[in-house]
Amino acid sequence: MEIRMRASVLCFREGKLLVVCLRDPVTNVTYRFPPGGLIEKGESARDAAIREAAEETGYRVELSEVPPLVVEYPFVWAGKVVACRTHFLQALAQGEARPVSGREKVVEAVEWVDTATLLVEWGSHPELQNALRPVLEKNQKPNRKKP
Repeated sequence: MEIRMRASVLCFREGKLLVVCLRDPVTNVTYRFPPGGLIEKGESARDAAIREAAEETGYRVELSEVPPLVVEYPFVWAGKVVACRTHFLQALAQGEARPVSGREKVVEAVEWVDTATLLVEWGSHPELQNALRPVLEKNQKPNRKKP
């Protein structure tokens, strides 16, 4: 099976992760995932992550120097199992979200979602959930202690 090479950004803000809501065209189920997509021929993972974030969310992102987390996992989309290798790059989102380009028809919404909520939601994708757990837990909003 051919492996789909992808890049995604992990943008955190106040314990929340930037995600896009994607509707599977076959099942009509909506999922929330970090913005990302295919690495095009001749493109680096870093360049792909920046491009995909802009295309899907409208945000400009500034990538950190933290090495990417590379994860291989099966992903079910449109009734097919796709083998993915995704480079997850940490970044800061700059500016405000803008309407996404017309070619990103599967993107229904752009949201900032609490990292703990996403860890529960991603239970249907255990490889992804387990791989991203340390990064999401590190970026959770700390619990405030009552005086």
